[in-house]
Amino acid sequence: NMNPESNKEHEGAYVQSQFKGLTLTIRNDLFSYLPVIYFSNRDLFVCSDSLYILSEVRKALGLPCKLNHKVMYSRAWTHGLACAAMSNDTQIEGVRLLSPGKHIEICMRKKIFSSEYCLDTKNIVKSANLKTLFSVEFDNYKDAIRDAATKMAQSTMSLLHLDDVIIKFGLSGGLDSRIILAAVLQKPELLEKITITTNTHPSRKGDFEVVEALSKEFNFKFND
Repeated sequence: NMNPESNKEHEGAYVQSQFKGLTLTIRNDLFSYLPVIYFSNRDLFVCSDSLYILSEVRKALGLPCKLNHKVMYSRAWTHGLACAAMSNDTQIEGVRLLSPGKHIEICMRKKIFSSEYCLDTKNIVKSANLKTLFSVEFDNYKDAIRDAATKMAQSTMSLLHLDDVIIKFGLSGGLDSRIILAAVLQKPELLEKITITTNTHPSRKGDFEVVEALSKEFNFKFND
């Protein structure tokens, strides 16, 4: 089922693809845990979950493989946002990232006065109604907050039980990261699998003081 709403029914990290007539549809999981990175022109469409593989494909095809300097500058920032995609552009010019709530529809059509086919590469990214797609029903705000905190804690604990994985945990004075810290502190032995860091910039002095107070209260190290 390639209906956008079907993503809400299937958890996990995956990519769906379907040919219907001369149209190829590609959609990944609801939150884009498995990324779809792609490039296209009138002759081809290539996608992968690996930017490195796409760079090698472009080189093999004789296509430009130049750095996107704006994206590179954003990834050079020293705070946590640099770990996230700031746009649908990637570090390579011409290579794009499919963001959550979107899918790709790319059509083949015959060239004028020819039996050959080409790809229609205009407006290939289609968007769903994000408000509807990510809607959540709850009875009251208190229960919704409790449910969100429980799910955050459960997700954190599941990651900590992966073998040979060290998690870099950015702890701030904010509520979200303190909830994750509370979940971790339920089993202090798991702290060996976590590297806790916090921002030391003077502009984040308040956050640093909160983390420092927490470390003294609960006996954990940070920025070590």
